[in-house]
Amino acid sequence: RAVSNAEMSQINYGENLTYIGSWAFFSTQNKEIVFPETVQSFGTQAIDYNHQLDHITFKGKRSPQSNSSLAYNCPSLRYVYVPDSED
Repeated sequence: RAVSNAEMSQINYGENLTYIGSWAFFSTQNKEIVFPETVQSFGTQAIDYNHQLDHITFKGKRSPQSNSSLAYNCPSLRYVYVPDSED
């Protein structure tokens, strides 16, 4: 759980980040999470139970894959942005 139960205003990712691990953002207090274009997949419950999360932005050219729900029980979530695919 990288930032579980945490509140941060900004997170800087490494240039080669391709995977967000299981429970990495589980139950944080963030209102916005922006994932870089390099992220390709998510682990189990990576963004679940974020009660204050308002929006998620994926900067990649396609939706990242996940083997479970993504942003489950995020009652304030209003906006998820995924750019148009190049395909």
